[in-house]
Amino acid sequence: MASCDLRRRDRRVAEAVRHAIDGEPPTGVNSRLGLAFTIDSASAGISSVVPYRPGVVMRRFVIPALIMLVVLIMWSATPAIATVDDATSVEASQAEVPEGFEAAVIATEPQIQDPVAFWVDPDGTLLVAETERTNHGTMDNRSSPWQLEDDLQALTVADRVAYLEKWKDKRANGMDFYREKEDRVRRSIDSDGDGVYDASTIFAGPFNDVADGIGAGVMTIGDEVWYTNIPHLWRLVDEDGDGVAETQEAIQSGFGVRFALYGHDMHGLAFGPDGRIYWSIGDRGYHLETADGRILADPRSGAVFRCERDGSNLEVFATGLRNPQEIAFNDVGDLFTGDNTSDAGDRARIVFVAEAGETGWTMDYQSLDGDNLRGPWEQERIWEVVTDENASFRPDWTLPPIAHVGAGPSGFAHYPGLGLPEEYADHFFMCDFTGSRPNSKVWTFRPVPDGAGYRLENPRIFAKGMLNTDVAFDWNGRMLVSEWGGGWSATKQGALHAISHPRGMADPRITEARNIAIEGFANRGMFDLAELLGSDDQRIRQSAQQELAERRAVAAFEDVARYERRTLPRLHAIWGLGQVARIEAARNRKIGSAMRPLVALLRDPDPEVRVQAAKTLGDPAYAPAKDALVEALVDPASRVRYHAAMSLGAIGDREVAPYLIAMLAENDDRDRWLRHAGVVALARLEARAAVEELIASPAPSLRRAAVLVMRRWADPNLERLLFDDEPTIRTEAARAIHDLPVAEAMPALASLAAAYADAEGTTDQTGIEVLREIRRCDSSPDGKDLATLADFERAADSVDRLPVFEGIDDGGANYLTRLESRIRIPETGEYRFAITSDDSSILRIAA
Repeated sequence: MASCDLRRRDRRVAEAVRHAIDGEPPTGVNSRLGLAFTIDSASAGISSVVPYRPGVVMRRFVIPALIMLVVLIMWSATPAIATVDDATSVEASQAEVPEGFEAAVIATEPQIQDPVAFWVDPDGTLLVAETERTNHGTMDNRSSPWQLEDDLQALTVADRVAYLEKWKDKRANGMDFYREKEDRVRRSIDSDGDGVYDASTIFAGPFNDVADGIGAGVMTIGDEVWYTNIPHLWRLVDEDGDGVAETQEAIQSGFGVRFALYGHDMHGLAFGPDGRIYWSIGDRGYHLETADGRILADPRSGAVFRCERDGSNLEVFATGLRNPQEIAFNDVGDLFTGDNTSDAGDRARIVFVAEAGETGWTMDYQSLDGDNLRGPWEQERIWEVVTDENASFRPDWTLPPIAHVGAGPSGFAHYPGLGLPEEYADHFFMCDFTGSRPNSKVWTFRPVPDGAGYRLENPRIFAKGMLNTDVAFDWNGRMLVSEWGGGWSATKQGALHAISHPRGMADPRITEARNIAIEGFANRGMFDLAELLGSDDQRIRQSAQQELAERRAVAAFEDVARYERRTLPRLHAIWGLGQVARIEAARNRKIGSAMRPLVALLRDPDPEVRVQAAKTLGDPAYAPAKDALVEALVDPASRVRYHAAMSLGAIGDREVAPYLIAMLAENDDRDRWLRHAGVVALARLEARAAVEELIASPAPSLRRAAVLVMRRWADPNLERLLFDDEPTIRTEAARAIHDLPVAEAMPALASLAAAYADAEGTTDQTGIEVLREIRRCDSSPDGKDLATLADFERAADSVDRLPVFEGIDDGGANYLTRLESRIRIPETGEYRFAITSDDSSILRIAA
């Protein structure tokens, strides 16, 4: 606490020196009364009062003493060097917000520069993940085409570094090019309590190793700060309270074996309802050697990971994502993210991230252009929500998105519950970053249960006018939004906007929650902590749950789970019992006392309580719950059946396989999420005899389930389904054999090639030719009427004949927006298209 006081004193002294030199009233001046004071350097107190005359008295009496005080404070306390910005002040935000809301800028550079992500502590301390390494250290295959083939072959971080060495002559200064720019974590504070961030330190950095970047996730966990920066997951600790992390420990390494595309980094740190830490990575892949000797590897896909709070038990939670920038949990503990487009006509996706789920993207698709643009991702509409048009040919091994929202999902946050009007309860807020301030937005929406999955309710634009990268909620009831400097490259600029609802901020529960969070939970009694499980702030509920779990407070959790009337505190009590069970199991102790209450709750009248009881019983694989979970497979609520199946798979008793098959048969492919649960459970059980039963079934839905289970095993017996009577099942088997691949089944797949060689319906594209004319503009057009832009009337700067239209890479930094247009051409002939682009653009012409 003393060091904090000294840093604030430093700032006041520095301001006094500056104002004295400028002839302005310094700190400690009452200009209305015409008085000023000098400062005694020994005591830092007022030693005399003199008449104040701007620029005269202060020069004569105050400056020497003030300068001496600055030196003495720095020598005796050695505080972190703080940057004082004399220009920063509360100013109007350009953000457009709903009626009744207000917006203000509460931080600008240098207190926030090139922000990718941020975190705000209860006391208002701001931690910002900043980067300078965009395309200068962390590269993009589109701007470095010579490395594409090597990038596609890289399997480890060492492979990536090796090919950078191979191509080092392509960079100015060779390998030093990759070390010239840095990432960092900045710590900013409001030193004088006026609501504006005015001082900062570099909390950790520089991160500028050849393999580093981009640092894109930061979160406080107790006294630790966790930070995601490929190739490492970092634990950072400020040991002495000086605003700088003395401890910088890599919890896990091996992330980001490829470059893929700019921005597809590791990010999205979040607390899970189960007490684990979750985070995401884009399709830069990973090759991880865990502390317990396991290898987790996938060089091609994005994923969500989770681990315990001490970094142990790292696992892949879900995969097949493209670039899930951030992730967040809703009030009932389900995980969601926004995933980006591949710039090929596909749309951004809102994904319900299910455990063991695969959403179908592989980084290899990004390199497919021309007639095979993005391969199956586009041709089989893997990216698209399920519709009547695509349901018959969309792959069944992938889980579909629940909606299409935005163009460039980035920051993603769940509203914790205080500060906004009631209509925003259990809503998510998502930054839509497009590289252009006028076209970037903050969306809001609420996922609502739909069978065992979700659908999206009322997605709408909440705010716009900011080049927003991240969104979070502070402890004053405000939404905070970070703003990038401009375009796609680092500019050393940035801002932080605060969006508030004055009536909502007047809620006394906000101050109460903030004070509770600042005071902490370690010294609170069991009764108080149990009461806080019912807080209106999700973060308080989570923290109280965590403290009770660490105390292994089974009785307190059981009382709330059984007797509390409100649903949310009961759910946190259920999750807390699951945490206790994992803690005890890790110490080889019995877990029955924590799990038995949940078995009884499988018959609770509240369906959400039954859902979470079924889910939590599988977390420590509590075998005595097997029979009760089998009964739950016929629960009226689809989500209860879903989690009962998943938990039975985790418990691992193959005797339950017939009941899982019965659930799949009753579902009959109607609910894809229920099918997913049944398939995952059978795959985890290694129930091969049950799969033989599925293969022999006359029901197509069960034979299809057999294919999906065998895909998870990479089973050579998939070749048997290549000759199924149902075409969609044959196709699903062929996909599995090809995609994985299953080498033993390849000859059987190849033998079918002749039957499809002369298939009808192919389109002859040989008559299409494109004349590309490029005209470089000195300034960005506003996009309102490109056809009449004067630049199009002059001679072209270059002309090329191409079989497929393509734009030019890195044409400039004035990115206007992402555009998708579909034009129906009524007849053959010659057509002219005007396209503005400073990045890769593709015009698809389909016959």
